[in-house]
Amino acid sequence: MNYKDTLKYLFSQLPMYQRTGAAAYKKDIGNIIAACNFLGNPQEKFKSIHIAGTNGKGSTAHLLSSIIQESGYKVGLFTSPHLIDFRERIKINGKLILKKEVKKFVIENMDFLIKNDNSFFEMTTAMAFDYFSKNKVDIAIIEVGLGGRLDSTNVIIPNLSIITNISLEHTEYLGETLEEIAKEKAGIIKKKVPLVIGERDKKTYKVFEKIALKMKSKIVFASDYKYSYDNLIDILYQKKNLKTVLTSLQFLSFLNIDKKHIKSGLKNYQNKTNFMGRWQVLNKSPKVVLDVCHNFEGFKTIIKQTKIENFKKLIFVMGFVKGRDIRQIFSILPPEAYYFISQPNIERAYPIEKIRSKLQSFNLKIVYSETLNDGYFKALNLSSKDDLIVLTGSNFIAQELIDLK
Repeated sequence: MNYKDTLKYLFSQLPMYQRTGAAAYKKDIGNIIAACNFLGNPQEKFKSIHIAGTNGKGSTAHLLSSIIQESGYKVGLFTSPHLIDFRERIKINGKLILKKEVKKFVIENMDFLIKNDNSFFEMTTAMAFDYFSKNKVDIAIIEVGLGGRLDSTNVIIPNLSIITNISLEHTEYLGETLEEIAKEKAGIIKKKVPLVIGERDKKTYKVFEKIALKMKSKIVFASDYKYSYDNLIDILYQKKNLKTVLTSLQFLSFLNIDKKHIKSGLKNYQNKTNFMGRWQVLNKSPKVVLDVCHNFEGFKTIIKQTKIENFKKLIFVMGFVKGRDIRQIFSILPPEAYYFISQPNIERAYPIEKIRSKLQSFNLKIVYSETLNDGYFKALNLSSKDDLIVLTGSNFIAQELIDLK
């Protein structure tokens, strides 16, 4: 197998939630436990931080990684999904896992992985643990894939657990209320491991406090604190994640991190960690921004960000996957904006005709296109150099549009 064959195997032979949805979701962690045992339990050989939550997991992970890297440590980073390159999921100090390492892991372990019926995410998680262990990282930051309690990453015993926030998502798997979803995400809380909650919510904070008390884990809410580093983050909605990050540093006393590392880490986090997809500027005139927000809470933050931007026309190029509440999302979007809506080229794409049907009663300037490519170029033709174009709605828009900038 060459690297191309390896990727084909990963994407074609193993079910992947990101593309197929429910077919890839497993309601137990037996397979990942078996895989880790087979590999010699690499997840036990490095310190770690475990991050769950609805929004902000990836941003929090990358901000933390940048600060710790600036402090001189070797930091593993496991996040999902990837935008362009599979290897974005597994990084050390911002550098993507080498192609030869991906190929080597798959070839050496293929017989077991087939026999063990590992899903795409289970195998990718095992690959990350193995890679971090063999490269002797000082600490690894591990982002939950879906939920928490039954997530493949939940085999680690971290030095710190973080839950960024809770909103309604994946209700078919995690529960139909905020309290039920909070309970699933609280499944990452481990005995006597400190816990940072990004936002104190009146409907969920008691869920976390109850479980933390049972597990004898110290719990703090980042939203209760005030900090003075706001001017180092130029993306408005990252300031919420910043509080979570700065509060988390209280529990990393085993690392030597001082104020200068915090400041430089925050200032350079995108370059330091190779972070993409969060208000990522792809072009300056017109200003074209990629942001892979995909749920109601995410769009609230996008709207706040647009309010501090300078532009003449606001233009959205959008594509969604099934399961999104389209009417709820568009109920808060600005009526003066222009919308170019298409569907991503994947199995889980939200059909364009269904979106059209749901938005019939909305008095918005909407153009529907068969492809994201077509929608994007129509948006460019409408725009002038002083306009703002936001590419958003799904992680998959990046794969189709980022190279067209």
